[in-house]
Formats: sequence, structure tokens, C-alpha cells
Amino acid sequence: MKTIASIVLLILFSTKSMSQITKGNWLIGGNASASFQKSRGQSTIVADVNTLDIQSNVGYFVMDKLAVGVIVNSQLNYTKYPQSDGSINKDWRNSMGVGPFVRYYFLNTESRVNIFSAANFQYTFNWDKASFTSAHSYNASFYEISGGAVIFLNTSVGAEVSVGYNKRSYSDFDSKLENIVLRIGFQIHLEKE
Repeated sequence: MKTIASIVLLILFSTKSMSQITKGNWLIGGNASASFQKSRGQSTIVADVNTLDIQSNVGYFVMDKLAVGVIVNSQLNYTKYPQSDGSINKDWRNSMGVGPFVRYYFLNTESRVNIFSAANFQYTFNWDKASFTSAHSYNASFYEISGGAVIFLNTSVGAEVSVGYNKRSYSDFDSKLENIVLRIGFQIHLEKE
């Protein structure tokens, strides 16, 4: 079994693919993730937060292996707050964010498999409805750093997986969410004419 895995890795790392991560090319793609965490504010209340996050991006390679662009994020959070009387309050939060991103690929531009790191900042607009309050909206800032691997399926399309750390700070109340997140997605690399 180890021999088969070694052969597969050797093929993936040695095959050339013209991956289109060179200056002047475009990057279009997106990814999705789901996360489950516990959140703590200044109070002793612990909340269970379940999140579905979908990101899309458009970028441009300003130099070989370095892309900059804009990322758009849509997120849905479902939160349960256990109360001291045994009841559970529920909160649905929708979020839309937009901001800049930067992404760098570390290996040769012709590698079929590549490793990348990325960072982005977003300003988000949030709407929520909770079982214990009326609906309201507010803003937040969001940043994420991540790293991962991409396998180029052909000369233009890459399937990728990444792990990131992100933090969201809300403007209207004292609460911060921090996550470690696993993302799976695709990127399309458009070759310059």
C-alpha cells in the first residue's frame, strides 16, 4: 500500500500541467465550509454556533505565483444559547462580506500540485433574528489567513483544500468569533490572450 501511495505522489508532483499561475492571468473560483464551535463573550454563557460559509473570488496575477483580488462571502450562522432555566434561545444570523485578498503559490508555475497561502480582509453586513430579541442589522470586520494545496485537474481548473484561521469582530457589541476552518473549493485559471 505504501508503494502505491508513493507512486501516486511521485506522478502528481512530477507531472507538468501549465497551471496558469503566471503574471497577467486571471483567477476565478470559490469554496465552501461548515464549522461547529463554542463561543464565549464577557458573560459566562456558552453558545453553540453552527456556520455554513460560501466564498467566491476574482483575482489577477500581478506577478508569477502572486494573485490579488476581491473576495465575496455569504455566511449563515445558527446559534443556540442555553439558559439557566433550561430553555434554549436561538439566533439566525446572515452575513454578506466583501474585501481584498492576496494569494501566493510556492512551487514551480508548471507543477501539477502546488501549495499556497492566502490572506483576506472583509467588511461584513449582518442581519439576524433571535428568539429573544427583534430582528436587527449590524456590521463586522473579518480577516482570515489560510494555507493549502491545489491539484490542477487540467490546464485551467484546480481543486483545492485549505485550512484557515479567521476572526470576526462586531461593531455594535462586545463579541468576537474565532475559528479554525477547513475549506474545499475550485479555482479556474484563465490564460491571458
